[in-house]
Amino acid sequence: MKKIIVLIGILFIVGIIAFSARGILGSRKLPSVPGLSGAKSSLNIDLNQIKPATWQAFNKKLIPLSIDDDEDSEWIMFYLYEGHNIGGVIYDPQTTPLGNEKVPIPDQSATFLVPYRLLPDYQFNKTTGYLGDDDIDYRTAIALPNYDPPKIDRLLVRGFENKRITRFSSFWWINEIYGYGGSHVSTSGWLSLSHDDPHDWLLWKNKTADITTLWAWEPLHDRSNLCRRVKWQLIEENENDAINRHFQKGPATDITFCNGQTPQEPAFPEAQVLAYLQDGNGKRLLQSDNNRFPRYPHAIIDQIVAPLRLDIASTDAGNSQPTIQVEVDVDFTMDGDLFLTRWTVAMIRPATIKETIHWRIVNVKLR
Repeated sequence: MKKIIVLIGILFIVGIIAFSARGILGSRKLPSVPGLSGAKSSLNIDLNQIKPATWQAFNKKLIPLSIDDDEDSEWIMFYLYEGHNIGGVIYDPQTTPLGNEKVPIPDQSATFLVPYRLLPDYQFNKTTGYLGDDDIDYRTAIALPNYDPPKIDRLLVRGFENKRITRFSSFWWINEIYGYGGSHVSTSGWLSLSHDDPHDWLLWKNKTADITTLWAWEPLHDRSNLCRRVKWQLIEENENDAINRHFQKGPATDITFCNGQTPQEPAFPEAQVLAYLQDGNGKRLLQSDNNRFPRYPHAIIDQIVAPLRLDIASTDAGNSQPTIQVEVDVDFTMDGDLFLTRWTVAMIRPATIKETIHWRIVNVKLR
């Protein structure tokens, strides 16, 4: 009987812990970070009374924010529109309404709680995106006082789709007429803060650091799991021009493996060539001791054309054993020079059932 009572007690405690954890995990309450604290957790306003009827509140309450020029708190609301896209708006309590000709009509309000759109918006440089698909998270970037001219605080928002960060937005205060300026990056792949690590978001944990450079990793959806990397940079040539700042897509892109790692034994010939370009490992050559075979350190891969036929064997003169050799075309840039190359890669057949096919590089030449 005592064992049963003890077991029931344990189950009861486990149930309480699970229920509490569910409440914690389900909460969208922000941590106490600069720019998002110092005010009550909500204005206790019925969101249905201030939002358009077509918007569905995403975070269920208003969240305090202060990144403009005054000491008062503003309030963020995230919402769903058109059924799935996540947008955002900041409500600013002001002493006078916006009913004047200097303010764009979409931003005017009959109340003193003035809405400033984040995304989507109709203002220049903010007409091309929204905040997220499945989920978002957000924090502020607090300007350090030693900048000259002084930089401004920002609101940063990451957008998720299928648990990957596919959107990133940065917002800053301009003035009461223009509200918040903003710039947005989106990709068909996912975003990282690193050129080499496909999932580097360590800087996000710094609760005050700004983010102005991102890398989009965009899969080519091919058999070797290759990605094209694209650099995005926030352009702010004139610190006083808060309206025309924007993320700009860099001109240089390159191809690499989507997981950021060079495979030891690639399954396909084009992957073996790319791996050799990255590490110059002689074991990838048919003659592994060939020290005269060219190497291309720091090559930026622009294009790879993979062969479709991998099953056509040929018999070389004086060699009765049929072999399969294919050609892989690779365009790459090194030290500012463009190389159009053609690589010959041989298939090494497995000797036993426990082995697999290997590919070894035979030759390279200019096309």
